[in-house]
Amino acid sequence: MRKTTCVGKWITCLGVLLTSGQLLSAAVQIYDSKADFSAGPSTPTNQWRYQSASSTVNAGPYTDLPYWDAQYLAWQIQAGRPPYMFAISGGAHPDLLDDLVHTFLAPSKGVYLLSAYMQAQGGNGSVFSVTKGNASGADSNLFSSTIFPGEVSAVLRKVTVSGPASASVGKDQLHFRVNCNGELNYDQVLSRYVVYKLGTEQVPEAYTTTLATSFGSGIPEASGSGMGQLGDKDSAGNPVWFYQMGMPGDSSAFRLIPSWNGSLYTAGTSGDWGYCMVGPNFAHPGPTEAASTVVTYSSPYKSMQATISCTASTSGSHDGVLVRIYKNDTLLEGCALDLPGSGAGTIGVSQVDLVAGDCLHVTISPKANQYGDSTSLSVTITGIPGPKKGPVFSYR
Repeated sequence: MRKTTCVGKWITCLGVLLTSGQLLSAAVQIYDSKADFSAGPSTPTNQWRYQSASSTVNAGPYTDLPYWDAQYLAWQIQAGRPPYMFAISGGAHPDLLDDLVHTFLAPSKGVYLLSAYMQAQGGNGSVFSVTKGNASGADSNLFSSTIFPGEVSAVLRKVTVSGPASASVGKDQLHFRVNCNGELNYDQVLSRYVVYKLGTEQVPEAYTTTLATSFGSGIPEASGSGMGQLGDKDSAGNPVWFYQMGMPGDSSAFRLIPSWNGSLYTAGTSGDWGYCMVGPNFAHPGPTEAASTVVTYSSPYKSMQATISCTASTSGSHDGVLVRIYKNDTLLEGCALDLPGSGAGTIGVSQVDLVAGDCLHVTISPKANQYGDSTSLSVTITGIPGPKKGPVFSYR
């Protein structure tokens, strides 16, 4: 059991008790592969399983790793060392012919949000994929990426499952797969997968959350650990704020900004995503529109009628930025702001119907380049029980 400690006493903060699958203020259930790691020798009894599957097909059967190594604190494919295939808390290693799979058994049907992180450590890298399937049939692919040593792949995805998972065919499971990418040399990866069950409650009568007050409330345990995003929380303790990068209007290709450096979420200062970063009151885009920075609010409630307001400003001699607001992949009417190198503006929209897992994305994009494109940013979301009963209003 995981608890939050404060002033030397075991307590719960904001009504949030972080145990495996514990309700967070009745709106979200959270399942964390790293924090919920099951030590042996007993077979795991929570929602996570440590398995193998053939690397040649995107499907099962999925077979449990049978051996627990108490010395190395690892689930293994065989007893003794060196077993090439193993799962540990926060990491994994595949075999040459089989993928290492963290399997999440969905406890009930409904809408889930998953945050998946992987960092390759050596060799020629790894292939990381996330699929939805069952115990033995073909899977549908949710995400796949080849990552090379030192690189990180991190994604946020919404998925709907049809029923509780079990060993029987036809029940939904989520599979987080690690493939050795053709050769087996130093292929251990760092990994963390967090699954959120959404939509268990209606939005409160008066609900407000802001980027500034929520920022930094969902960071990994260790500053600079680079172990992905856990979701910055609203005042009720629900993880709702995530920070991404990608092409506006194409959330299927978004990536999570991978690292927390102690004060910011950042993608570093080089490469295709260089300078994508978010702080409590600012954002900076990458070098191209396809590397825009995205501040995402993901609704945890069954339904709500939302209002979003975004104020942005720039200063300096650069060529400015484009600020836009999307509901999922649809640009909201009147929610596009073209800022010059020094300027300010406010955009927003009221009476937007959201259901569990719907997202409001504030995107910040460069124009000709990203130099000097640091943008002051304030984002506020309010909500009341929905759906709407009147017209949608936007403003600038």
